[in-house]
Amino acid sequence: MSAVTLVFYTNIALMFCAAAELSLIALTRKTAYARAARAVAVSVTCAGLIAFVVQLAAYSLSLDHADIAVYAALAVTACGFIATAVYCAALSIRSNRGLAVAAAIACSIPPLGVIMTAALMSRLRKDTCAEALVYRGRGYTYAALTAAYRGENVDFVDAAETEQFDDLNKKDAAKLLKQLKKDRKTPEGQFRYAEALLRYSPSDRAYAIKLTEKAAKRGNAEAAFNLGYFHELGLYGVKRDGKLARRMYSFAADCGDADAKLRLGILDAKSGRADGADVFKDGAATDDAARFDLALCYERGIGVAADIVKASGLYAACAENGMTAARRRLFAMAAEAAVTGKPDHNGVDGSEFGDGFGDVLCGVDEIRARRAPEAAERFLAAVKRRDAWEGIARLFVGTLYLDCGALERDRRNGAAYVKSAVGMTELADDVFHAVPKRLVEASTSARDGEYQKKHERDAKRKPQAQSGGDVVTRDSIEHTEFDENF
Repeated sequence: MSAVTLVFYTNIALMFCAAAELSLIALTRKTAYARAARAVAVSVTCAGLIAFVVQLAAYSLSLDHADIAVYAALAVTACGFIATAVYCAALSIRSNRGLAVAAAIACSIPPLGVIMTAALMSRLRKDTCAEALVYRGRGYTYAALTAAYRGENVDFVDAAETEQFDDLNKKDAAKLLKQLKKDRKTPEGQFRYAEALLRYSPSDRAYAIKLTEKAAKRGNAEAAFNLGYFHELGLYGVKRDGKLARRMYSFAADCGDADAKLRLGILDAKSGRADGADVFKDGAATDDAARFDLALCYERGIGVAADIVKASGLYAACAENGMTAARRRLFAMAAEAAVTGKPDHNGVDGSEFGDGFGDVLCGVDEIRARRAPEAAERFLAAVKRRDAWEGIARLFVGTLYLDCGALERDRRNGAAYVKSAVGMTELADDVFHAVPKRLVEASTSARDGEYQKKHERDAKRKPQAQSGGDVVTRDSIEHTEFDENF
């Protein structure tokens, strides 16, 4: 086989890889940056495909200088792979750096390059933060806000998952089980012993389920509720059975169990029935869970006319009582309004809360008004409160510096703040990998390392543990001029 023939058949194999990569790049949305690299990659790859058609015709018809066409097609196709590699490498600036670089390197082996390019494009689609930065060109602050409201998985709530027992070591757990075992002759005793077995002795869960069934048959409302909950969700190896779950809830509700009545309302609401909203209305005056579920009905228009203002008012009432789910929902609604520019109908004033959550809400309002310095002040105030919202606040102080810092040191401080929030909130984990590594490395110091180690130790002992000192001081915020990049 001559060299020209070998190159000809090589070009045929490369053509399929080039066509696949061209499809992956050309058929996806244009990125907000690295557009020149993308255009070059598409153009050169298209030129390579055209050269392949020319060489195919020249070689098949045995035309003069067919060998030149074959070698030219190989050269242009190779340039197309190089251009694709450059484009993948450019995507590493604001996306998954490791995967982007790996895809760029893999382009030197065309079949592997197709696989890695497909993996990179897929990852960018699934990663909310990277998708916002790469395809929409949003700043880090808006990318984090986008992830906040898109990642919010809101659902109806009740008190069914409230822990009934404390965390105990093996010795204390065995002692408690021995004590409860003596009282298992009564329905209530059977229920309590079954709960303890499920909590402290998972290997005995089959026996615990049987005890729960016996207690329910003997008229124990709490056991009937638990049995209904197990069948509704398929917990502890119990078969899912919606009809049986509803019967158990109905029995428990008839016995006066408020949680069972609420659970029946949730089943109705999830099936689109108006009865669910009526149940929530009955309990909303005294029960935060019912109030939250009613707010969700108003937000989604389930059983009642959709009314976002009423929904926000109910969420705010729950949030004032410290309900985490309500606070997360209000934050997600404010984030969506800030990113999309939609009217913010929640009408909730964050300053009324007087804690980190209130400061964060006020900070999002300042972002929406495009006031970067004021927003940074609000988030920094939340950082200093050292409560459950510290991680979110640290993240947004960092993103504001990255987006609007006038000096290079401001952006380094921003990277340090985002890094300090990693492990405290999932949003920071999403944003951190998109921060340019040069900024992260420049912000790293022995003090940062000690801070991170301390936070990791605290996080193992207690989620949302209080963290160490600030990465950036209040004075550095007050004396920094922000670029108005919003």
